[in-house]
Amino acid sequence: WEQGLGCCIMGAIDREKIEEILGTPREYSVELAIAIGFPSENPVLEEAEDDKLGYWVEKGELHIPKRKLGKVLHKNKW
Repeated sequence: WEQGLGCCIMGAIDREKIEEILGTPREYSVELAIAIGFPSENPVLEEAEDDKLGYWVEKGELHIPKRKLGKVLHKNKW
């Protein structure tokens, strides 16, 4: 981040195409991709309302709703 770079983990990807391009051996599989580049928006993290997790851009800011840790972390029970 200090170099001006941002990243994004992506799960909605064409795994077969990526594996073909990379020549991935059969015993391995691509599960996620990480995009690295210079962001065009200023990211703003905020608490998700009613579990709505859709991103949106407003006035040059990329709004990224996140759930509270207590909603996604479970210790010793569900």
